[in-house]
Amino acid sequence: MGWALLFAIVIGGTVGAGVGILLIYLASDEFRWAWFLECIGYVFDNPLTRPVMETSIGRWMNRKTVLGYIRAQKFEKAADLAVKEGLVDESIAMLETSGRIHEAARLAKRIGRDEQAERLYRTFIGLCLDKGRNVTAAETAEEAGFWEDAVNMYRGLEGKESRLKAAKLSAAHGLHGLALEIFLKEEALLDAMRVAEDNGKIDFLIDFCRNSENPVLHHFGADAARRAGKPEVAVDILLSHGHLHHAAQIAQQTGLKDKAAELIAEIRRKRAEARKEIPKSGGLFDFDFSDEP
Repeated sequence: MGWALLFAIVIGGTVGAGVGILLIYLASDEFRWAWFLECIGYVFDNPLTRPVMETSIGRWMNRKTVLGYIRAQKFEKAADLAVKEGLVDESIAMLETSGRIHEAARLAKRIGRDEQAERLYRTFIGLCLDKGRNVTAAETAEEAGFWEDAVNMYRGLEGKESRLKAAKLSAAHGLHGLALEIFLKEEALLDAMRVAEDNGKIDFLIDFCRNSENPVLHHFGADAARRAGKPEVAVDILLSHGHLHHAAQIAQQTGLKDKAAELIAEIRRKRAEARKEIPKSGGLFDFDFSDEP
């Protein structure tokens, strides 16, 4: 009997020590702690555990769990638990003082503390800019809802993808002119046309293309003008930049017969000069545009 009791004590002590070491290991890292509590199906409102959770040990456990949820990017759970257990100020302060300002900002935003969240977000963005982490700063500004700052930051980054992000963000927040300018400069023509047509900015698009030095935009602007029922404008854009063939094509296809005849005659004259031949005459609709000098 004595040996059995001694054996039971040794086994019990060993198991207890093992459990204790396991709990210490889990509690040493917030992410592991939150994972552990989720795995065992812990319920904070359980009547059996509620008295324990109201003690100082329980608050310590809850505080660790809030931080664990934050590290696991589970801000909704972290916010719900922090509010429920009255740990909001403590959790945010703990994150801020430990240098986890971005996480503190996210928690404050999730809880609805807008002014505190804005202060924390701007602090974190400033730190990112100071350290040259410009991409993170731009992404954080977008996350925080500082979209004007985000647009300017994205525009200042290298790479087409960042500038297109700035354009899409501008379009989403009503800065359609700026969005069009960026889309057109980056030759994202389908995006530009979509923004222009959806927001009544066709004239803006046409004028921007007319004043551009990019031949791609000259032709795109002319096609946009033709689609908008303004063939004369389309022809004028092309002629102002010396795109005689495309101008003649549009004039011919849209019924501007006199203008088409004039332009085709001019093309024939230039071809003849290039070949040192006498210009040929011909009909308006049998002209071969493919033979461009």
